[in-house]
Amino acid sequence: MMTLHEACDRIRLFRKSFGRFVSWSELARPAIQHKVEGLYRACQDFAAGEIDKLTSELNFDFSALKVTD
Repeated sequence: MMTLHEACDRIRLFRKSFGRFVSWSELARPAIQHKVEGLYRACQDFAAGEIDKLTSELNFDFSALKVTD
């Protein structure tokens, strides 16, 4: 337990040095998270579209492939 308390004290001391940044990051997190989620969805849509386009150009019936256990 003593080691855990010492580690927590070191973390608190380290974070204290960056108090302004920690405060800023807590305020900015919701806006950044919203933007990143939008970017992630856009990337998924782009990737799915590109995969569909490439597989249709291959003229191969992928539905004939079956996954076996």
